Amino acid sequence: MKATTHTEIYRRYGGELRSRPAVERILGWAGLRMAFRRKLPALILFTPSAITALVGCVMVHLRFMLAERTAEAEGRAATLAARGIQELLGDTAENIHRFIQTEQFFALLTLAWYGSHLIAEDRRLSANLLYFARPITPLRYILGKWLTALALGGLTLMVPALMICWQAAFSSPDWIFLKESSWVIWRTIGFCALWIVVMSSLVLAISSAFQRKGLALMCTFALVFLVQGISLVIVQVTGNPNYGLLSLIENFQAISEWLFHKPNIGTSILRQAQGLGHQPAWNIEGSFWTLGLITFLSWVVLWRNVKRMEVIA
Repeated sequence: MKATTHTEIYRRYGGELRSRPAVERILGWAGLRMAFRRKLPALILFTPSAITALVGCVMVHLRFMLAERTAEAEGRAATLAARGIQELLGDTAENIHRFIQTEQFFALLTLAWYGSHLIAEDRRLSANLLYFARPITPLRYILGKWLTALALGGLTLMVPALMICWQAAFSSPDWIFLKESSWVIWRTIGFCALWIVVMSSLVLAISSAFQRKGLALMCTFALVFLVQGISLVIVQVTGNPNYGLLSLIENFQAISEWLFHKPNIGTSILRQAQGLGHQPAWNIEGSFWTLGLITFLSWVVLWRNVKRMEVIA
């Protein structure tokens, strides 16, 4: 048997040691990498949001292009035709509001699919034994997971909505959209941020309560859609529209209508059936208080469950 010598080459460390590394950023980035590791679910979930944003950009561009052609058109027939198509496309703020309402559904699917396993998988795989064996506090662990959920919500709701606003700004002649309707951009950012914060907190709280991704996913859809149906039934039976405050969807719709002053079709039909017309079914402060209470309770549940994971570790 021939003897061999194993030599090791030592290289000087060229990095930088940090006493308190950005654990939240590391966990958030790791969560995103895990989410995009499987290409097929990412393709299925993100494609509808991209298509909706593309359609919205095209409609907004056509709206301003036809408005410019109408001003330059000669002849009554050409002017009427351009105005008719322009009215068919609708107002720019109304189009942005409509596409935000559509994007909410796709954002919910994406956030529920990926967010439901952020903490549930750690519990199932006992990864908390590794996390909390290191100097990671429960708060930094929660913030890291929350950053992943915020990024997923931003990619499916905030980014497509801002793309449509960006297209409207650059397509409008003489930047008229920024001069006259800049409030649409700020309200779009505010509503998307509110939706992402509330829904990401709720999804993380549900994920922390289960060890199986499937159960967390089912519970998320039940809280959103089943409660929505139950609240509508109670409103129809009792005739009291205040029971709509129980529904997350109704609260977000009420806030979006209040922000954009454009009630959507589904809520308008429901309120007309109740004899309420286009008036708000309840004080808008009730919706803000309800969403704030849901967010607070979500963080209480999330903190309680993560502290249990730390104790077990």
